[in-house]
Amino acid sequence: MLGLILLLSITYGLSYFYHKSLSDTIGLIPNRKKMLYFLAGFLLVSTIALFNCFIESSLISAEWKLNNPINFSLLAKAAWYFFISVFTEELIFRGILLYILIEKIGAKKAVLVSAMIFGIYHWFSYGMFGSGIIPMLYIFFITTLAGYVWGIAFTKSKTLLLPLGFHFGWNLINSLFRKSQPYGEILYHQVNKATLSDLNNLFVSLFTGIFPSILMYLAVYLMFRKKKVL
Repeated sequence: MLGLILLLSITYGLSYFYHKSLSDTIGLIPNRKKMLYFLAGFLLVSTIALFNCFIESSLISAEWKLNNPINFSLLAKAAWYFFISVFTEELIFRGILLYILIEKIGAKKAVLVSAMIFGIYHWFSYGMFGSGIIPMLYIFFITTLAGYVWGIAFTKSKTLLLPLGFHFGWNLINSLFRKSQPYGEILYHQVNKATLSDLNNLFVSLFTGIFPSILMYLAVYLMFRKKKVL
């Protein structure tokens, strides 16, 4: 929590530095419109994550088993953990970093650069060093793509709450089915799947990694179709 307070202080300090006022430059102060953005982002990406899991399960013939009993206390802890971790990342990459870059190089370049830094960050957060160049490139590509879409969502909505809803929904819903640290397979665990060839496995990985970001981009485009999307 101290880290969040520090990041918020830096954010509003930057606002004062550039604009000589403590204005809500990243749209964190909630109102009805911003909360609807957050809710829409969360529900939309939750649907996308579930659909993505269904498609992947169909492609690899996966079988799932419901955890019995369901640990609701663990689910609550996971939701809180993912919200705080996602809020922290959004403050850094779509808040402080993107805000500075927009002031320096403009929105188009800023969104791309911040997304690429977001991708590099995941090499560290996922412990990718030593895993090989192909897995590192894959993680960089799919996280950069997601960061790019979330950056666009921020610049168009003028609030951090929309990308926060996207990011939180994605992490939380995936933790219900997939292995993740420190919380994973909270509701279901996989008991069986087909063995795929390297080529088919590559196709599944690329599809499930890219497809969600494409759908999120289309959603942002439709939400802000009267505004030019980057």
